[in-house]
Amino acid sequence: MINLGGRALTVEDAGPCSPPSGPTRPRAGLLAGLDDSYREEVRIFFEDRAAAREKFRSEAAQMYGRLSTPEGWLRQRGGRAGKDSAHGEEAAGYLALIYRDGWTHGDDGWWDDWSAFLSPWGFELDAIAARTRGPHQY
Repeated sequence: MINLGGRALTVEDAGPCSPPSGPTRPRAGLLAGLDDSYREEVRIFFEDRAAAREKFRSEAAQMYGRLSTPEGWLRQRGGRAGKDSAHGEEAAGYLALIYRDGWTHGDDGWWDDWSAFLSPWGFELDAIAARTRGPHQY
């Protein structure tokens, strides 16, 4: 389980947001407890994919403008900026670098990730069964 804003994320919540039968509606489990803006993003994705793509493109460009520089990351950190190495200038520089690198081809990769998360994968994650062994069993 993963803690997601005070609620546990289970295998039922993970994986695609839509059921394997088709991208007609989001899974309710994942959206429960999340803020209205997130639910609105998902609603638009299912109702008007072109509008969702344009909204995503615009918001991603704004985010890139804020987080592609060390200064932007330091502003994002607010009062935590510079308090420790995780929130310092070196970390901010590294985050800005990987942010710019992730944008080598624009926001297409981010959109593909978001679409894959919301779209059906053709199987249920809880249907996967795998034997596991501890390190002493090899």
